[in-house]
Amino acid sequence: MLLILLLPLIVTNSYGLKPGKLKGVYHRVKKGETLYSIARAYRVHIQDLAEVNNIDDTNRIEMDQVLFVPDATEVVEDIMLLLRMQDPAARRNKQATGERLISRIPPGGDSSSVRGRMPETESIVPPEAVSSGLPQQPSGSAVEEHSETLTPAAPPTGQDAVSPKESVPFPRQAPSKSGAGTLNKEPPQADVPGKVQFEKKRFIWPVKGRVISQFGVQPNGMYHNWISISAKDMAPVIAAASGTVIFSAELKDYGETIIIKHTDNFATVYTHLKVRKVLLDDSVRKGESIALVGRLGKEENVYLNFEVRHQNRARNPLFFLP
Repeated sequence: MLLILLLPLIVTNSYGLKPGKLKGVYHRVKKGETLYSIARAYRVHIQDLAEVNNIDDTNRIEMDQVLFVPDATEVVEDIMLLLRMQDPAARRNKQATGERLISRIPPGGDSSSVRGRMPETESIVPPEAVSSGLPQQPSGSAVEEHSETLTPAAPPTGQDAVSPKESVPFPRQAPSKSGAGTLNKEPPQADVPGKVQFEKKRFIWPVKGRVISQFGVQPNGMYHNWISISAKDMAPVIAAASGTVIFSAELKDYGETIIIKHTDNFATVYTHLKVRKVLLDDSVRKGESIALVGRLGKEENVYLNFEVRHQNRARNPLFFLP
């Protein structure tokens, strides 16, 4: 009994589950820039750039729009000039300018055009999701330990206010037996880092309602690995796809939580639940009722936090929902 009571503390300490600082910079879009050119200049996959900024139309970004560029450490001041300079012919041109293209941001410092502070982030998936057969998160996407409260950076406009609390890590459960504006268009080029893909039929909506908090950087500077969906009190929550339950337990302050492992190394996370209806190792069918969502404590809002993970990496759920 004592071991069970101490388990949350043991797991939190042993895995170093503390608030983290997401690596990246903010880039303000200039005239002529596209999502493709920005991805090329920062050498990031365009899929990551689109998902973290909730961009579902890659041909349409607005001038002065602020984009968060994950894993970047420097702000590229002139995207188009940098790309021209990367061309072999331009590099051989003796008349090429020596203009500074990149701004290095000291820790906690600001660039002249965008704030350099990073949003905090925390994952709501416990360590057992990895031990249950989900691959480790790729290097470069891990968070650094960071305990200070950050001043909210300038996030992309148009995001809804955040009513849910920020997430916290939750305790380990016994491993599952199964293991289980301006329109800028640019044609794709050979050196564009990948292309944006959507799998709109991968999952179905887990609850009926509207999205009140999107994936990625929030207005308060925090970073969410999930979306929050408003719902009616005691509304049913259904499995977004068929799979096996690899976590089913209560999480203090966040209600009952369920994690389902699916095919192709996907997993879905359902938290802020009121009642769980499935147990560890249960097999569930797509559309099957797995829980009820409801008010927790003195909270007035009823909502579900829904997360999609692929190879233990948080993905934007809206890219996988119809």
